[in-house]
Amino acid sequence: MTPPSARPGLQARVADRQPDAAEPQTVELEEPPRLSTIKVTGHRGAMALALENSALSLLTAEQHGADELEIDIRLSADDVAVVVHDTSLARICGDPGLDAKLRALDWREIEAVELPDGQRVLNLEQVLDLTTAHLQVEIKESDAVAVVAAELDRRPDDRQRCLIASFSIDILRQVQIHIPDVPRGLIVNRYSHEAADHAHSVRAEWLLSGWHGLDAETVDTLAASGVSVGGWPLRDAADAALATELGVAGITADDPGAARRWLDQVAAPG
Repeated sequence: MTPPSARPGLQARVADRQPDAAEPQTVELEEPPRLSTIKVTGHRGAMALALENSALSLLTAEQHGADELEIDIRLSADDVAVVVHDTSLARICGDPGLDAKLRALDWREIEAVELPDGQRVLNLEQVLDLTTAHLQVEIKESDAVAVVAAELDRRPDDRQRCLIASFSIDILRQVQIHIPDVPRGLIVNRYSHEAADHAHSVRAEWLLSGWHGLDAETVDTLAASGVSVGGWPLRDAADAALATELGVAGITADDPGAARRWLDQVAAPG
């Protein structure tokens, strides 16, 4: 399904990055006033609507009201920060034969691979050029920390819109050393007191937790200690009601536009 978009110049921006990309449909969308204050993060852009981590996915998420875009970072053989979740391109290409590790391929080899819908793999520099929303930069491997740090050193204005996140406490310790002025977020599949301790140990501003184990008292206690809680994944109206009841500061969703609508419906008076 080709997602609608109404951002002026969106098709041109996608085409500039993806010369072979199929043109998205253009539908004018009016954004209603927001009722919920919960931050909406688009998971790998808007991966329910377009290929994850692609230019089309990221721009669709922006257009559909995402406050923040989550992207994944791995490294190529020549130390380029590549925006891919998996260790290879096999899954997103739908081709089991493309099982070579990204770490074994140069950037030129990676960017030459045509993805579904005519998309191409992006690198971090391209994402910073392409987008305007805040970014949640999830670092998947420790060697990428120094590369991300160097890229943000070259782009001081973009540092202000980045949150560096990881499932790995060791990676966040490196981030604390190499990029100390950029906010950090610890990602966990479920809440535990150990997760909270780890978040405090690296002075993380965010704990990005699966719903299991969270309660409103825990969310309030963490917020009082300087740690905002983000819940994930938000998949339907029931999750939106849960997020609102818990009082989380943010959520992550594969369809950020739908997530925003569900949250606003819950927050609507009456």
